[in-house]
Amino acid sequence: TTQYVGEAAYCDLIGVMREGGLLMVDTPEGLRRRAFGGDVIDLQTKEYLDHSHVQQLQSFPFVKGEITRRGERGLRLIVLDGSTAIPQLTTWLQDQNIGVETVNEFLPPFDDVFVELVKDTNND
Repeated sequence: TTQYVGEAAYCDLIGVMREGGLLMVDTPEGLRRRAFGGDVIDLQTKEYLDHSHVQQLQSFPFVKGEITRRGERGLRLIVLDGSTAIPQLTTWLQDQNIGVETVNEFLPPFDDVFVELVKDTNND
């Protein structure tokens, strides 16, 4: 047990409890995926992505949930699997003649994961 949620990210398995009840048990990676609905990808492009580009990205089957803007040329996407989505995103951007500054998987702090997990179970 720990009262420092961030420490839990270093465990093999984590049990999440609320109000004395066990909500779930999973690996840190499994809990991150459950909390956010998939892997989190941060994308920074060299050019501004207009609304039509974002709509095209949103229509891809591997993109889950809403795409959020992060600054003028950045996006945060939730995808099914980051290891397969990143190459597909890169290829699509090249086909659109949009330069990529960075694209990588973002690992949310475990405190954020815990808050999302508890918030989701409150809505059940």
